[in-house]
Amino acid sequence: MRKVVFFDLDGTLLDTSYRHYKVYLDILSMYGIRKVLPKESFWAEKRKGKKTTELLPEPSNSELQKEFAKEWINRIEDKTYLVYDRPFEGTLNLLSVLETKADLVLVTLRNNKRNLFWELNRFGLLKYFKAVLVGNPLKMQNKTPLLKDYIEKHSKSSAKGKFILVGDSEVDISSSKKLEIPCVAVTWGIRSKEFLIKLQPNYCVETVSELQDILISELGWGSKK
Repeated sequence: MRKVVFFDLDGTLLDTSYRHYKVYLDILSMYGIRKVLPKESFWAEKRKGKKTTELLPEPSNSELQKEFAKEWINRIEDKTYLVYDRPFEGTLNLLSVLETKADLVLVTLRNNKRNLFWELNRFGLLKYFKAVLVGNPLKMQNKTPLLKDYIEKHSKSSAKGKFILVGDSEVDISSSKKLEIPCVAVTWGIRSKEFLIKLQPNYCVETVSELQDILISELGWGSKK
């Protein structure tokens, strides 16, 4: 079988920082709250591992946190906000190179499948993937069940050396460790390099070019040239 590269979506292939910040602003505006963090500060705190509810003006206000979280779920995957996403520079070219050499599988936690596929088609991403694995974040804490099911169905023997996972968060790293497959953590997403290194992924990369080099090496393709 061809080797498989599992790709996370949000924060790995797509820059979702503008969407997250817009939802944050709009919810606080709805409650008449004008004291907000600037975008750079908001995202810097998220990259440290903080939850969005921890960045509210009154983090100790449990009622506000509860209402904010509910409204966040209602808005975060709406098309009104998905339009703020954008592919990271170089990711489409990376996928076009990799798809000729391996099976690419998208693994993501999204609540709205219809809007997910709308977004994938909008950016021309769908054509690169052999499969799209979607889990509901309200019911699933990590991607392990999705990955495990795919691996068991597509690997008659050991999964060692056949699969690798690319992601930007603790969810991706923990899932890879549980399934004993290599993980490449990218540092341009929702978590910083400092945060990710502590979790000890197999690799931690800062550029798309570096990611391509590592995948080529891991999958045994020789020189990328």
